Amino acid sequence: MGEIELTATHAGDNCWNVHCGGQSQVEFGGPDIPAIPADFFGPGSDPFTGVLKLEGANPGGPDTIVPGGAADIIVRRLASLSLADPRPSPDTIQIELVALSLKSCAPITVTYKGGQTPELWDVQVDLSPMPAPQGQMEITKTHKNGGTFTSDFFVQPIFAFTKVGSPAGTLSFPNPILISSAGASGWPDTSPKATAPCDGQGFYPIGPQPMVMQSPQLTLELYPAGPRQALCRPQHGRAMGRCSANRSCRSG
Repeated sequence: MGEIELTATHAGDNCWNVHCGGQSQVEFGGPDIPAIPADFFGPGSDPFTGVLKLEGANPGGPDTIVPGGAADIIVRRLASLSLADPRPSPDTIQIELVALSLKSCAPITVTYKGGQTPELWDVQVDLSPMPAPQGQMEITKTHKNGGTFTSDFFVQPIFAFTKVGSPAGTLSFPNPILISSAGASGWPDTSPKATAPCDGQGFYPIGPQPMVMQSPQLTLELYPAGPRQALCRPQHGRAMGRCSANRSCRSG
């Protein structure tokens, strides 16, 4: 039997991981994400500005957003794709960010009364309950069973700050942040790991390079979701590496 050519795909979800050590970051202090105001962390706390490196916070397991998996971000395609020949055949559909679970790679340092009494605080980034507008994905079929795509979607984040052993509060922003792909990424219509709800229904992002989504103050470096391969933070001058089963760090 000959190869069946792809002509359409159904609406579906695509799941992504975020690794520490890459480009993923948020910058506090600007029009989209303002500085954390004075007194937010307690009476006399200084305003906080600066860059916060991000990694995925979803460890996987039966109670996570992707049962049995470890997806940090889920983007939902809200319509089917029509990709009939002749090639290249483009289509544009609406998409929506439906799950977000990130955290700081390292704590931020909070000071009081002009730089005194430094404290370390961890940061968690989730989706605000306030809905964000839909974005869009532009897909082009360039061969029988795949092609390229670009995306734009809105992120409505909520930031939760936790001092060591002592939760504080959350910080949300009234306006959603539009982030856009920095370039085209590839996709095929088959995948070796079509795990619900990450079964892309005939649309599976691939490629050795991540998909990078950017705004002036938020960058997300996204990898198609799969088994978690956490990146260790540098220790004692060692290079960034992958974690072994006992969480020790090895380079490579």
